[in-house]
Amino acid sequence: MPIEQAHTPRRGRTLLVMGGLGLALAATVPAAWAATGSPDRQPPAATAGYARFYEQKPVWGACERASATVQCARVTVPVDWAAPQGQTIDLAVARSAGGTGGPLVLNPGGPGLSGVNFLIRGEQELRGDGLAAYDLISWDPRGSGRSAPLTCPEDATAAMEKADASPDTPAEARAFDAAAARWARACRAASGPVFDHVDAGSTARDLDVLRAVTGAPKLNYLGISYGTMIGGRYAELFPQRVGRMILDSAGHFDQTYGSFLSGVAQAKERALTDYLTGCADRPECPLTRMTTGEARGWIQRLLRGTDRDPLRSGDTTVSQAQFAAVLARDVSDRNGWERLDAELAELLAGEASIVAQTAPPTTMDIDNIATTCQDLPERRTAAQVLRDSRAVARTAPTFGREITAGSPCVHWPAPVPTPPHKLHAKGVPPILVVGITRDTAGPYRWSRELAAQLGNARLLTYDGSGHGAYLLDKCVRDAANGFLADGTLPAAGAVCRAA
Repeated sequence: MPIEQAHTPRRGRTLLVMGGLGLALAATVPAAWAATGSPDRQPPAATAGYARFYEQKPVWGACERASATVQCARVTVPVDWAAPQGQTIDLAVARSAGGTGGPLVLNPGGPGLSGVNFLIRGEQELRGDGLAAYDLISWDPRGSGRSAPLTCPEDATAAMEKADASPDTPAEARAFDAAAARWARACRAASGPVFDHVDAGSTARDLDVLRAVTGAPKLNYLGISYGTMIGGRYAELFPQRVGRMILDSAGHFDQTYGSFLSGVAQAKERALTDYLTGCADRPECPLTRMTTGEARGWIQRLLRGTDRDPLRSGDTTVSQAQFAAVLARDVSDRNGWERLDAELAELLAGEASIVAQTAPPTTMDIDNIATTCQDLPERRTAAQVLRDSRAVARTAPTFGREITAGSPCVHWPAPVPTPPHKLHAKGVPPILVVGITRDTAGPYRWSRELAAQLGNARLLTYDGSGHGAYLLDKCVRDAANGFLADGTLPAAGAVCRAA
C-alpha cells in the first residue's frame, strides 16, 4: 500500500503525498447538466436543484484551532451530486483575508489532508512566499477532517492492521485480501452514504461551490500533490470557470492502480539513492564505510528481517510496515536525513530507541484509501497484485514490495463513478504545471503527461528533489506568483535548479 507521508525540505514543512488519483466526467452526471452537453454551459445555480448550494452565504467565525487571522465556516453540498435533493454534508472551510487579489483556493494534497489545518499553520509563511494579496481559502475535502469524515469500527481496523500489508506468499496475500475486504465493508457501513462519493469528481464539484460562495467568478487555485488531481478534474468539468491554476508535483488519471503504486515505490527508491549518495558529504552518516550497494543491501536485509522479528526498544515494537514508513519518510527530504543517520547508527549498534520514538502508528488512513480506490479502481486479483509486486521490486528493491504487494482496493465496495482516462479540458485557459525531476512521491513524467493531456498547459521543471516545489524553491515561487498576478507563464522549457 502507498506510504502517504513525505516531508518537504524547506523549514520542516510536512505534506501528505498522493494516495489516489482523479477521474473524469462522472457517468452519473446530473440529468440537467447532461442535457446541456456540458456542466459548464450554464451556471449550476441556474439549474433546478443546485441554486441553494451556489447561493449560500457562509457565516465566518472563529476556528476550532485558535487563530487571530484565519476564520472558519461551514458550506453545505449534496452527498451525491447526481441527487441534489437528497442528503447533504457540511464542508469545513477556512479563510485568511488578504488584499485586492481576490480568492485563491489552496489544496495541500493527501488525499484527505486537512486544508483548514494547513492554512492555519502555514498562513504566515504562505503570505511571506508572495501570497499576501489574496484571500487564501482552503477546506477539508469530503470524507476527511471536519467534513463528514469516514469512520471505521475499531475491531475491523484492528483486524486489518494485524494482516501483513506486504505479503510474501500467496497465503499471506489471501489473508490480507480477506481482511481488507472485511474492513472496507465495515467502514462503508459505519460511514454511511458519503463513503460512495469521495471521488475526485465529487470533490471538484464541491470546489466549484467554494468558488461561488467566496465570490469568485473564476477559480484561482494552487493544488499540490493530490491537489493536482482535484484541480485537473475541475478543469475538465468546468474549463470556462478556470482562472489562474497551478498544479504542483502533479499526477494524472490515465493509469492503473498498479502503475500508480509502482511510481510511488520507484520515487522512494530514488530518494534512498540520493540519501546514500549524500552519505560521503555527511560525517554523521554511519554508512560511509560501505559502498552505496552495500548500504542499500544492509537496509534491505534489516527491513526484510522485521517481517518476522520486529524492532524492539523496551516494551515498544516496530513492525515492518512502521519501519518502512520511517525509511520512506526520512529519505524523502534532507531535513529527515539527519534523523535517519541517527536511526541507522543506533540500528547498526543493535538499538532501536529513536526508530521506536518516531515510528508512525499503524492506523489505516480510511479517507486516503477510499479516495484512491474510487479514483483508481483496482482491476487485479490478490494473486496478480503479488506477482506484479515482484516485478516492481526488481527496480525498487527496498520499497517495491512494501508499497505494492498488498492492495486494499481489490474488493472495494463503493461503485466507481468514472474509469481512469486521459483528461480532456477543451477551452481551458493556460494552466501552469510544475514537475520535480526527482520527486520523492512519484515520477516526474506524471507532470509531463498531465501537461500534455490538459493541452493548454505550460510545464515548469524544478531540477531537484522533494515534493511540493512551490514550498521548496524561490525560483518556482517567483514564476508561480507572476502567473497568479498577471497570467504570465514561464518560458517554454523553463527550469528552476535547486541550490
